[in-house]
Amino acid sequence: MISDAALAQLQLGAYEYTTPFAWSWRTLLNGEPAGMVVRPAGTIIIIPGTRTLDQWRLDFEALPKMTDHPVLGRVHAGFYAGCEGFAAAIAAQRPAGPLYIIGHSRGAAQAPLVAGLLSLHGITVSRMVLFAPPRPGMVQL
Repeated sequence: MISDAALAQLQLGAYEYTTPFAWSWRTLLNGEPAGMVVRPAGTIIIIPGTRTLDQWRLDFEALPKMTDHPVLGRVHAGFYAGCEGFAAAIAAQRPAGPLYIIGHSRGAAQAPLVAGLLSLHGITVSRMVLFAPPRPGMVQL
């Protein structure tokens, strides 16, 4: 099992301009890098939080916009944006071993959404570690 401290270091590393680890697979989620790192102990999906001024502006919108997902239930539309495509892209990678998802701030709100969507692809998340998570909705889960 990968320790919380090791997962926290990976999460922090995702914010570095010179990332201290090699991404095994990376794409954009709402215009920001997110992806996977494969380790002998499992595969880690890393979802960073808010980085840009435009994202901060979106974060400060006071009224959440909700959307209804047929399985996940009522979710925050802003957090949900891009999660379906991201989860489908991860599913296409066929992650091996125990699957971890880590997220910080906005990424911590998106992580349970991605986990729920991965379950619809038949992929089980072994463990989720969230740093400063806002509430994304999902009463059904």
